[in-house]
Amino acid sequence: MGSEDTTQDIKQKFDTAPTIQTVLERIDAFRVSIERRFEEFEERVEKRFDMLEKRFDEFEKRVEKSFDEVNSRLAAVDNNVDRLESESSKTRSEFLAMRVEFREFRAEVRANLKEPA
Repeated sequence: MGSEDTTQDIKQKFDTAPTIQTVLERIDAFRVSIERRFEEFEERVEKRFDMLEKRFDEFEKRVEKSFDEVNSRLAAVDNNVDRLESESSKTRSEFLAMRVEFREFRAEVRANLKEPA
């Protein structure tokens, strides 16, 4: 009987089943905690990316609008430059025509001054 009592005492003393069960439960609890933290992290990252994407889209729209305005202004400037160039050409043409007329007038005046009246 004494040997059975010793075996029971040793079995109870070194029975690791509850300890292993406790370790496994703690490991599982740790796993659940880590999964929850990763999910929360993913949600925060997704929200942040969504926010950044929205801000980038708004920025892109503003830039496109600004480019459209600049292009419109440049088109107006091009039209004004073309008008100025046209006026400049007309003015030069008129100036050259006047210069020819002045030379002809000057030649006519000189010719009339040389002839006695």
